[in-house]
Amino acid sequence: MSEFHYIASPIKLDCGSFGSKLVEIETVKILSPYNILVNSTRDIKVHIPIYTDKDVEEIKRELVIFDSEEDAAGIYITEQYDRGNKVRRHFDNPYVYEVSANFATLLFDPDHKNISKGYYEKITNDYIKKNLTEEVIKSCSERYKGYRKCVRVIGDYIKERLCGSQYMEFYSAWADEEGKERCKELDTIIYLNDNNSIKELEIRDRQYIKFYLAKG
Repeated sequence: MSEFHYIASPIKLDCGSFGSKLVEIETVKILSPYNILVNSTRDIKVHIPIYTDKDVEEIKRELVIFDSEEDAAGIYITEQYDRGNKVRRHFDNPYVYEVSANFATLLFDPDHKNISKGYYEKITNDYIKKNLTEEVIKSCSERYKGYRKCVRVIGDYIKERLCGSQYMEFYSAWADEEGKERCKELDTIIYLNDNNSIKELEIRDRQYIKFYLAKG
């Protein structure tokens, strides 16, 4: 099942990708159909001959490189389609957009947080407890960093577009559950001029969040 996230705004928003940090590609040297050298230092090898019959400019246009999973993490905003009609009941604002995470997730996972901070005794997932290898620790830590970055990017995106007493709304739900009653005990207000407010945000399923620039 897929998770879906939405922003409702009092004004029309610009769509596209935000927050991901791409490596700037300056030079590409084709070493073989299986191997290229990027920016004189990045030796990229593949198992199939994907560089056959391609010129340098074509490869440069197609290449997408990140230095880390955290750099890759970001958000993608698009106008809502039919699925958004189900979620409109939760919002006051008229313009509803779908938000997805690039190379990350927008749902908080407490185990990822506990592992990233070394609180292994607080892990609740029995499978992870039994298989807590260095690889799993690294993977969970990277996923938590990606989540935190996506939350930060959403906060920055909204903050740059709000004016005065305006507010934007955010809602998360699993596929086909957008029309269900929200979990009102999770309702949250975030004041974006308070950095701690966004840093502590932990997005949950069927949670409604209202973003203001500041109190009052």
